[in-house]
Amino acid sequence: MFPKNVIQFILTFFLTMLICLPIMYFTKNDFINKDLGTNLYYICTIVLFILIVHVINFVNRKIITYNVELSNTKFSVFLILIVWIIQTLFFIPINHYLSKVIYSFNWFHFWVAIFFAPIFEEIIFRNILLNSLLNKYNIKKSVIISSCLFGFIHGNILHIIFSTIMGMFFGIIYVKNKNIAYTIILHFCSNMFVFIINFLVYKFSGTLLFSVCVILNIIISFLLLQNLIKKNNFSILKSIKQIQN
Repeated sequence: MFPKNVIQFILTFFLTMLICLPIMYFTKNDFINKDLGTNLYYICTIVLFILIVHVINFVNRKIITYNVELSNTKFSVFLILIVWIIQTLFFIPINHYLSKVIYSFNWFHFWVAIFFAPIFEEIIFRNILLNSLLNKYNIKKSVIISSCLFGFIHGNILHIIFSTIMGMFFGIIYVKNKNIAYTIILHFCSNMFVFIINFLVYKFSGTLLFSVCVILNIIISFLLLQNLIKKNNFSILKSIKQIQN
């Protein structure tokens, strides 16, 4: 299966970036809106990369398959709650106390991040890259490599660190069931939570109410998670095995 290693993946990705680079020329010369141009460049790069990988695999008589069947709704809710807790425990404090993010909302970026990125980034970094790495390396090394590359495309240092951590979580879920439906949903929720959290931090971070809400949210989220585990006898590994069966 192509790519066979990290070097091939990176070179192919850079090739698609170079091919799509003329789009950025039009933004610099004010032919199209800069935000629209940036997002179009990202979309074209991602789609072209997937097409190139599929063509190369087709020529080599290899078929990339996609498993997108949701067979366990409760398990999905369980994972989404874990993502929300991770966001609450780490992303809110980082935005509030460390990064001091300047809030700016962009519709182009919103639609790409919420609907396009979860599908196509999961296809690239889990279904294509991670699967390829698993043919050569062990699970731990494959997940770490794919997660680091996933984090690297997300810009500033804080987003790189956070995306790498989330990429590891997505990678573990994918490795155990080889189903991108779950990671697409988690990716969608994770990106949506980022928009929600950025807005809340921007709007209310200077108030006592914000701090109280953060604490209450953490408590309620953990109680819901504990109840879900107790009521449904949930275990991540057990649930994954049930999905495989």
